[in-house]
Amino acid sequence: MDLNATTLTSASPAMVGATSTCGTNATCVNTAGSFFCQCTSGYQLINNTLCVDVDECRKGASICQANEECMNTPGSYQCKCKPGFAKQNGVTCIDVDECQGKPCDALASCFNTFGSFVCTCKAGSTGNGLKCTDIDECSQSSACHSHASCTNLPGNFSCQCAEGFDGNGFSCADKNECTLRNDTCPLGTVCLNSAGSYASGQMICLNIPGSFTCMCKSGFTLNGTSCQDIDECLSFHDDSPCTNGLCNNTVGSFQCVCDQGFQSNGTSCTDIDECILGLINCGNHSICVNTAGSYECSCHPGFTANGTVCMDTNECQVQETMCHSDAFCTNTLGSFLCQCRDGYQGDGYACSDVDECQVDGICPSDFQCSNTNGSYHCSCLPGFRSDGHSCQDVNECINQTGPCHLAATCTNLPGSYSCECLVVSVTSKPHAETALALITVSAKLALGPVGQAALISMNASKREDAVMGRQLV
Repeated sequence: MDLNATTLTSASPAMVGATSTCGTNATCVNTAGSFFCQCTSGYQLINNTLCVDVDECRKGASICQANEECMNTPGSYQCKCKPGFAKQNGVTCIDVDECQGKPCDALASCFNTFGSFVCTCKAGSTGNGLKCTDIDECSQSSACHSHASCTNLPGNFSCQCAEGFDGNGFSCADKNECTLRNDTCPLGTVCLNSAGSYASGQMICLNIPGSFTCMCKSGFTLNGTSCQDIDECLSFHDDSPCTNGLCNNTVGSFQCVCDQGFQSNGTSCTDIDECILGLINCGNHSICVNTAGSYECSCHPGFTANGTVCMDTNECQVQETMCHSDAFCTNTLGSFLCQCRDGYQGDGYACSDVDECQVDGICPSDFQCSNTNGSYHCSCLPGFRSDGHSCQDVNECINQTGPCHLAATCTNLPGSYSCECLVVSVTSKPHAETALALITVSAKLALGPVGQAALISMNASKREDAVMGRQLV
């Protein structure tokens, strides 16, 4: 019996002979009075009713040989070579040399590894090995010698010395034509070797491919078969080549004799900056300013020249309006300051009045504050008078007449007063008829701060019979 086979058993006689008794991947086996179902090889029983595939690959790597990987199949499994390996004689997996198939770029080298390979770009190229790009070494200024030409090649480059030089291109030396040939320069002249060329007297002989040419040096002109000196001092006609100086002709060139304050570089005159060279020592509060051929000492801002010295400028006298009208100006060395006067605020160029009355306690409690331009004033309230230290109540009733009516009484109040009419009584019978028309009036008059009536209160008592001579109260 297969060790991988699993048996299904049943005690139900009713299932005997049924074709569907056993499921897929199982075989029905008859027994005396019963039967059982047996799973086919590669399957195992699940829940006593179902045969499912066995994943042999999960049992471990030892199921396959070295360099193989397991692959499960329905009811079985397969062992196949890992990537980078191939069967030898259909039995053993051995390493595949991928480099034989040339998988790398033409500018790369292939290195076989166990089960794989590596591509590396060769010197002179760059990339990942599978794709390499040639490096243009000629684009680098230091590839060849300064007197050589560079030629880029696939993965490489070459250097070749220029005409008139010898070497391998990486190192080039001047070729001395004067020692190589006797007929390089005309008879009666001396051959002077120069870098990449040679010269004779006032003539320069330049190599050209397959030949040479001769030309006069700078400062000379061809006169037939010889070179003649050019008088540069005359060739410029009215315009001298030596501005700010005198021109002195020399053989093949000229020199400039410069005016005072200028210096010569041979063929021109340039201004001497005495200030930068530190040749001038200007006095205090001044700075050296260079001019064409000379210099001058200029006073610093805030100072004025007075002969050879710089004196402080009193800006407060020169321009009175430099500060605000409510500010005073203070002169300083080389400058000035603007400061708002007491009672004003600002930067001195713009000043505004300070409202001191906004400050709590600026005046005593029984005073009132009045703001003024640049200051303030503390005064007593109406009905009070200052004794120099505090505000005292004014007794408006102190005069006999007072502010009230003659038929009224005056009562002094803090900061004010009140007037109250006297009580009128009528008792004589001759005036009874007149008294009938009278009523007792009690009136109080309170005067405000400016002495005007603020309140009049009148209360009329009920009229009583005056005919009987009763007193009206």
